[in-house]
Amino acid sequence: MARRTDHSRDELSDLILDEAQKIIEDKGVAALTARSIASAIGYSPGTLYNLYANIDEIILHLNRRTMDDLQQKLSDAVHKSSSGRAKLDKLITTYLKYNKNSRQRWNLLFEHRLPPDQTLPKWYKKSLNQLLDLLADTIKTLLPDCGNKEVKHSARVIWSGLYGVCSLVQANNLTDVSAKSVDEMARSLVYNYISGLKRSGA
Repeated sequence: MARRTDHSRDELSDLILDEAQKIIEDKGVAALTARSIASAIGYSPGTLYNLYANIDEIILHLNRRTMDDLQQKLSDAVHKSSSGRAKLDKLITTYLKYNKNSRQRWNLLFEHRLPPDQTLPKWYKKSLNQLLDLLADTIKTLLPDCGNKEVKHSARVIWSGLYGVCSLVQANNLTDVSAKSVDEMARSLVYNYISGLKRSGA
């Protein structure tokens, strides 16, 4: 395909990310290369490197898209509920639904690792913290006397636990651990943890 020059920098950036997402969803992250993206969008591989340093940076931007998308869905779900318990129920339901319906995006978010000599950029950490803070704010409505530091820590513990449950489901190993459904296990994990915090006076 001939080289194209009919897109602005922002348009080209979106085009690259859109195509990268398609490749991952259709063929998996192993198929994602500068050449595969460039070939699909009609530009040279060198054009990609004018916008992104490497494939890792492209993946980070894809993951930020995922975090922002998930945050929006979780936020919409929370705003439709009144009580703290209802908000948390909606968060769990929405999270599990996202994991089921956007499996490749979810996998990439949790499984991608940067090389040891690279660190996560500030904009990435900001999106991650905003996503976790949404869960923390919801927990706070159930534990009004709990300190902000403890609430933020609890949000990360719960997030990690939900990741574990969903990972077992994906690996088809959940039945080896429990006969309960993923929804039952997720809710048991979250609410027993919060109940424990209440009993401890956190």
